[in-house]
Amino acid sequence: MAPHQLCSRSQLSLLPWTPRRNDFSSLFYHASFAKCCLFIPDEVIYLDGFSKPTCKSVVQMFREFVNMDKVSRRTAGEVVGPGSRSVEIVIRRGHIVEDGFQQLNSLGSRLKSSIHVSFISESGLPEAGLDYGGLSKEFLTDIAKAAFSPEYGLFSQTSTSDRLLTPNTDARFLENGIQMIEFLGRIVGKAFYEGILLDYSFSHVFVQKMLGRYSFLGELSTLDPELYRNLLYVKHYEGDVKELSLDFTVTEESFGQHHVVELKPGGKDVCVTDENKLQYIHLIADYKLNRQILPFSNAFYRGLTDLISPSWLKLFNASEFNQLLSGGNHDIDVGDLRNNARYTGGYTEGSRAVKIFWEVITGFEPKERCMLLKFVTSCSRAPLLGFKYLQPTFTIHKDCSRKTKFMPYTIDFMVSCDVPLWATFGGQDVERLPSASTCYNTLKLPTYKRASTMRAKLLYAINCNAGFELS
Repeated sequence: MAPHQLCSRSQLSLLPWTPRRNDFSSLFYHASFAKCCLFIPDEVIYLDGFSKPTCKSVVQMFREFVNMDKVSRRTAGEVVGPGSRSVEIVIRRGHIVEDGFQQLNSLGSRLKSSIHVSFISESGLPEAGLDYGGLSKEFLTDIAKAAFSPEYGLFSQTSTSDRLLTPNTDARFLENGIQMIEFLGRIVGKAFYEGILLDYSFSHVFVQKMLGRYSFLGELSTLDPELYRNLLYVKHYEGDVKELSLDFTVTEESFGQHHVVELKPGGKDVCVTDENKLQYIHLIADYKLNRQILPFSNAFYRGLTDLISPSWLKLFNASEFNQLLSGGNHDIDVGDLRNNARYTGGYTEGSRAVKIFWEVITGFEPKERCMLLKFVTSCSRAPLLGFKYLQPTFTIHKDCSRKTKFMPYTIDFMVSCDVPLWATFGGQDVERLPSASTCYNTLKLPTYKRASTMRAKLLYAINCNAGFELS
């Protein structure tokens, strides 16, 4: 059999099955084919001696699956781009989650179709603008920002330093709480389907459970480090564990009230002893990692798989799933960004201000480049497959507007800024800050004459999020 050749079921018994990746991987070889299928689809079984494809190649495979699905739907006459049969929604700025839920939750797989969004401002007036994809992207990023915020009550953050998202167990007491989490699964599925990055990452435990995989004691440290340390303390307690006065229950707090949950039938009457402490530790971990999170992971999965095939999801482990969601966790490749940028408003690749821009951000610290990317696109990470896959394309627009004040209003006027070449080398530089239209991944860049000015203005804007404009 040739290297990297896929093997059939009939050949599986001939292979020397051995572990190839640790328990944090999505691919784990096992002598039982049935158990192996819990982790990966039949078509992606690789011969002994060859590791699973890299995260980039898996994401590439996923994007090809999505593209084939779009072609299939287009052939069947379904709408996959802007058109008269796309889904039209009207969203109030101050009620984006509620309006999105009410208008989109019942669509199911129809959410794959193009969405045409019209926004209503905080003052109740329709916002001007046509949706050619940018407003749809803005809707997805804004609804995710609102719904995944801990203040909304559906998700909370882990107590670890990376502050990953995990379902808030109190969400089950909220009106439509479980249905809302299912709806957020559809929102993430829509972002996956359209290749739109959302600047969030879920806890490893939540993704594992959502994908139907089991989590074990060691992974509790990624969710609740304090509980993990306490369980280790019980395990290694040198005295009589009875001294700790523990029983087989856990106490949950919801909206100021405490609820006792038995880890096994009659658990409140069973004392933890040296003989049964390992069972106690196992049941606590199982409750936190599996039983408690299951209703939320199931709901999210139902929504997600309305748009994304379960067989596609089996390609990923938790880390890869998060990178598909939010991009690669590495420094921004300025060369790749430059090769895939476009220019509008009079700028070209050869424009002096454009050349200065690339020079300036090349000299940025990695963190500053990530902040710039978030300022322009609303996501601090690059697509895992490179900026070729950024939707919409990263754009630098020539911003020659000047602000004229008519109290109490401020109005932007577009004026010609074509100046002789000699004029760009001296005189007073532009004072205007750069701004961004995140819905179109567009940086509105004034015609700065000096690298020092551009650097200062960019850093000020990205650190203060100043100069933001909604188009």
